[in-house]
Amino acid sequence: ARAGGLVGGGVMNSTISGSYSDSDITGQGSTGVNTSVGGLVGQAVGGLAIDNSYYSNNNSSTKGLRTLSVNGSNRLGGLVGADDRLALPWISGVSIRNSYAEVGYIQYPGSMTGGGLVGKADSETRVVGSFWRTIFSPDATGNGLGTVDALSGFKTAAQLRQLSTFTDAGWDIDDLGGTGKTWRIYDG
Repeated sequence: ARAGGLVGGGVMNSTISGSYSDSDITGQGSTGVNTSVGGLVGQAVGGLAIDNSYYSNNNSSTKGLRTLSVNGSNRLGGLVGADDRLALPWISGVSIRNSYAEVGYIQYPGSMTGGGLVGKADSETRVVGSFWRTIFSPDATGNGLGTVDALSGFKTAAQLRQLSTFTDAGWDIDDLGGTGKTWRIYDG
């Protein structure tokens, strides 16, 4: 089973840009089947680029990411549940740039692989200038695979409300209206 705030699964050679979700997302697989749940995408199979996008449910104690699969692997990620890249030389892994996830509620029975941005990553997964604040993982990827640049990282609620957090990571952001920037934030 695959569930995401924008797309459930099978995403390949696509771009998600300037998008967000604050949905309550639930995946339920059959016995012994992997269940992948992500804030934006449940499962990617290669070549997915996510930029200038976010998932946030941080203000809820009952709405968030959940799986109902007792038998099988539960993969939960703030943006992508699983990067199940096809093993073909021309297929790249998930690429996440200038995006963030805030996950304040998860529910899963049995075992779980969870990451702030990607639950189960691939060796080709790439994270650039992106942030996460989750209750379940201090790491970008749940299984430690992929590459995470030095500008990316776990942030506190206060840090995610400061302009400097984003400008220091190279985001197209300011605190003024009408400038044409992709993002706008007011400190505090």
